[in-house]
Amino acid sequence: MDMGETQSTDISSGVPNLEQSQPTPKKPVVVGIYGLPGCGKTYLLSYLRDYLKEDEFLSYDGSQVIADLVPGGLLAFQNMSEAEKSHWRDRAIRKIQLYCVNSGRTAVVAGHYMFWDESEEVGKTICTTGDLGVYTHIIFLNVPAEVIASRRQNDRERSRPIISVSHVRRWQHAEMSELRSLCRSHGILFAAFNAAWILNRKSLVEKAAALLRDFRSHTQDYNLLVANRKLDETIAAIPSQLDTMLVMDGDKTLAAEDASALFWQKD
Repeated sequence: MDMGETQSTDISSGVPNLEQSQPTPKKPVVVGIYGLPGCGKTYLLSYLRDYLKEDEFLSYDGSQVIADLVPGGLLAFQNMSEAEKSHWRDRAIRKIQLYCVNSGRTAVVAGHYMFWDESEEVGKTICTTGDLGVYTHIIFLNVPAEVIASRRQNDRERSRPIISVSHVRRWQHAEMSELRSLCRSHGILFAAFNAAWILNRKSLVEKAAALLRDFRSHTQDYNLLVANRKLDETIAAIPSQLDTMLVMDGDKTLAAEDASALFWQKD
């Protein structure tokens, strides 16, 4: 995938698709687990609880948080207008963020970005401004369309509409493309988990847990500290005094600012 000024590598090769900057300093780390219904978000969330420390991580099903907040639960929520639903979705994600602030823990949230009935021309996006303001990272489960269609058809616990493989592909492409763009414009780090990891469930959980631990510890402040330390060590190791130092332009990947604009403003 072409990420322009952001970092992007195929997660199936062992390195995640990482995009945009790290979260804002002091902003609690809140990680969204996204993907189409039937991709395995709930499964992943339930097993992550066994791999992550309770005193460091909180895990939530976004729908359950909404059900707990709304008087009358999910049934009442489903009968609301779209504006009312957006209000409660916004309240739910901000409540999760508040939990993180008060506890000092990292939240992992299974959420939805879009619903798309096959009879409709376009999908219905349910992502809120609260989601884009709270999430610091989003992991997208890019499960093969054939697998999702099969899971939905054979799901005995939930009643899911049966949709074609071609529609799953169209929905998945639209959702991942839009999410990636929104993450880039809102400073959210985006990671796509592809088939090589997802089809091996044990590997998926282990690798997701490792990535979440990394998200928790490698904040912008931490990364800047490591970069400064490495720079100091490099300069100190040079035997003679430097006359000139070459500075590489790392706009949007290594720094949020435009280095060229800052240079001319300074001049």
